[in-house]
Amino acid sequence: MRWGVAVLPVMFVATVGVPCQALAAPEVSLDPAPDGTLTVVGNGWRPGQHLVVNLGRASFAALADSTGSFEVSTGLVSYQGPLAVHRPATSSRAPARLGPAEDSLAPNPLAVLFAQSLVRGVGLVALLGGVLGLGTAVARSIRRRIQAR
Repeated sequence: MRWGVAVLPVMFVATVGVPCQALAAPEVSLDPAPDGTLTVVGNGWRPGQHLVVNLGRASFAALADSTGSFEVSTGLVSYQGPLAVHRPATSSRAPARLGPAEDSLAPNPLAVLFAQSLVRGVGLVALLGGVLGLGTAVARSIRRRIQAR
C-alpha cells in the first residue's frame, strides 16, 4: 500500500507538470457562396502565412489571419482539376511544401486549450483516486487499531 501512495504524487506531477504543445493539421474545404460561386476556406495554418490556392488551373493569393484561417472568394461557378494550397514559390526552383512551415509552427489555440484541459482532467482524476485510496488506507488502519484493543 505504501508503494502506491508514494507513486501517486509522482504520476500526478508527471501528467500535470509536463508542458505539451498541440498542433492542428491544416484543413481546406470548398464551400458554395450565397451568389453561387465557390469559396475556399482553410484553417490550421501559421498566422500571417502567405499562401497560394490552386483551384484547377486558377490560382489565388491568400493570407492566413491571426488564428491561422483564411477565406478566398474565387468568383468561379465550377472548376476542373485538383484543389491545392501551398506556400508561394521562392526564387529557387525547389518545390513548395504543402502545409504550414515546419520551422515556425504556431499551435491552434483551440487545440492547445483542449490538450491542456484534457491533461488537467486526467491529473484531477488521478489526484481524486489518490485521495480516496489514502482515505481508505487511513480508515482501515483506524479500524484495525480499534479492533486490536
